[in-house]
Amino acid sequence: ARAGLPTEWSAFRRLYSGIRRAGFYFSNGELEPNLAAVAAPLQKSDGSVLGALSLVTTVQRMSVIDLPKLTQLLVRAAKDITVRIP
Repeated sequence: ARAGLPTEWSAFRRLYSGIRRAGFYFSNGELEPNLAAVAAPLQKSDGSVLGALSLVTTVQRMSVIDLPKLTQLLVRAAKDITVRIP
């Protein structure tokens, strides 16, 4: 709750459903005030999630990164990794 995440199950499911649809998640100081991250799932063809590929840096450094480009590269890399997992 302190990080601004939902505390009720229905709201939690809506949030994570949106993340699943987007194919990535961006966190900017939510859990740690000075850290930002972008993550993309390592997802099998059946939709199950094996893990995630993420980049974590400081909020300050993330503010000067081309976030759309970084997200695109990270999502592509996660897909490339996933196809190699049996």
